[in-house]
Amino acid sequence: MNRSYLQKNTGAIPYKHDDQWCINVPGIGIICGDRKKPERDSYAQMYKIFWDARRDQVLERDRYQCRLCRNPNSLSVDHIKSRGAGGTDEMENVRCLCATCHQNRHNYQSRFNDNEEDG
Repeated sequence: MNRSYLQKNTGAIPYKHDDQWCINVPGIGIICGDRKKPERDSYAQMYKIFWDARRDQVLERDRYQCRLCRNPNSLSVDHIKSRGAGGTDEMENVRCLCATCHQNRHNYQSRFNDNEEDG
């Protein structure tokens, strides 16, 4: 994990406070890494804490149900635009999906991408 990835996905700029790396994420608050960890490891630790908080925010916003079918079981948080395609962890780019809808979404994307390569 590097500084630019952390900054892009959290929207917060890492800073050092009392010999420890921290970020102040709007809507979540201040997250700090372990003082004993090197900078890069602190970024990974802060991102995990951030993602856990972001996931909770998304579940709450979506009322603990799938955004596509309203199923309340086996929920995961899905990136509408994948991080690999330049998407971020901003609230506008994440949503709750049940396991079935999440799998269908990725199967559809995979078939679509495979067909584009052929044609």
